[in-house]
Amino acid sequence: MKQELSLIAMLLWIGCARPVIDERGSAAVANDTPVTPPRRHSPGNGLPANHGAGSPNVPGNHGNTTVPPAHELPAVGSKDAGSDTHTDPSPNVPAMPPTGPTAGTPEPPVAVAVEDASSPADPGSPTPSRDELLAGCGTSAPTAVHSATCELAIVATNAGSSPVAQMDRWMEQSTAFINSRRLGELVIPGTHESGSYGLIDRMLRLDDPNAPEAAGEAGEFNSLIGDTRSWSQTTERTISRQLNDGIRALDLHVCSDKRNVIRLCNHLYGPTLEFVVDDVARFVEGRPKELVILSVRGFTDWTNGADDAGITVGNMSPNRVDEVKATIQKKLAPYLFDHSAISPMTTMAQIWSSQPKKNVVVVFDYDNAEPFWGQEAITLAAPSTWEKRRLQASLQKALSADVQICPHCTLFQLGGHVKADSMLMLSGLFATGNLLLDSLRDVADLTNPVILGWIRDEWNARGLRSNVIIFDYYERTCLVPFALSLNGIPGAIPTTCSIGIDKGWSQL
Repeated sequence: MKQELSLIAMLLWIGCARPVIDERGSAAVANDTPVTPPRRHSPGNGLPANHGAGSPNVPGNHGNTTVPPAHELPAVGSKDAGSDTHTDPSPNVPAMPPTGPTAGTPEPPVAVAVEDASSPADPGSPTPSRDELLAGCGTSAPTAVHSATCELAIVATNAGSSPVAQMDRWMEQSTAFINSRRLGELVIPGTHESGSYGLIDRMLRLDDPNAPEAAGEAGEFNSLIGDTRSWSQTTERTISRQLNDGIRALDLHVCSDKRNVIRLCNHLYGPTLEFVVDDVARFVEGRPKELVILSVRGFTDWTNGADDAGITVGNMSPNRVDEVKATIQKKLAPYLFDHSAISPMTTMAQIWSSQPKKNVVVVFDYDNAEPFWGQEAITLAAPSTWEKRRLQASLQKALSADVQICPHCTLFQLGGHVKADSMLMLSGLFATGNLLLDSLRDVADLTNPVILGWIRDEWNARGLRSNVIIFDYYERTCLVPFALSLNGIPGAIPTTCSIGIDKGWSQL
């Protein structure tokens, strides 16, 4: 009955609203109202949830370190269409009218401020006091205030004790603390499936009825129950917002849709690569010390004539891969490092002094990666399960192996998220209370605090240091100030962050 009602609702929606798709990848009705996936509930989370052939100078390759999962399934990830808009160069798709900054206009620094989850703050209202900022952030008085609100509020009120006053310039403002750190040992906050904020529901791709839907058991299951987007979206914030929030590592899974437009994908089409790279360019311009790492991978081709059942990751033709490279080089030319002149062993001071105003590193996960770093430049600790103890063991094993082989010789990316499968999704249909999981957002609320606790209380204390740490729904954690604190930057981490608290993961 639930599926029949959902189908009727969708048909009524299609009849009443014209879908508009632009290069952001997000969908909106004719009045530009963003379309977001329906949610039955929000788990008990009122409390803040803390949470290739390449450069010859990059020594060694540790390889991808994982423990085989209980089910051999592809990883899936699970809404903000963003305020930045541009004209979609793709044919046959109506573009949304501009509502934000025009292309090429640098965005002003983002002041640390509080945003209520229910209504935006009046820009003309007076600056709130510390008590007002922290209202509802304490563990004794949970409210509906978004956890990121608490994170930013506390960082703002701690400005006197921390050198970082603006998260969009945290590297520049903490040079005294990170100058001597090698790139491979700097703790860098990142996002998993960074472009998934703009995923397009399959029914909205009327121009492409064969738009991708998740492959494999997990994908077929969430497609069956109509929740592909909920279980593939991993953040609600645009690339621009992520970078302004302090994120410095982006996970970009590229694909080619059936109109030959290169996009970011995670089981559904997302924003175009051009749009995302433009966001990066606007951010790094004027912020020469804010180093951003782009991890480009996936390379899936959904071009016309392809057999949907035979689509696999990495099937993109060499010519299309070259187009991906060309787009990155064209858009980011003024900011790209000479990748042959630096390595993960290079200190931040050396990076800044040797190539001033260059601040973008690209790790290109393809056999022919030049002129970028290739597969040998990064070691991946990729989650292979959602089961708590097995995930902890696999990530710890990867960290231990990195220390024993050659710490900091490569970038080390720790996946602070889980790998969903149909068994996990079933819990969203039959569980109750805090364990009623509708999406990856709900899962992240359970798992993020625990994984942050592993990093701080177990691994970091034993010398198993993290490097790049990528999470789902970072905005619902204290990931950025948490990473700053691991870099020795004082006063960065909020005291109300929920770290190490298991709100129900062990019961799944």
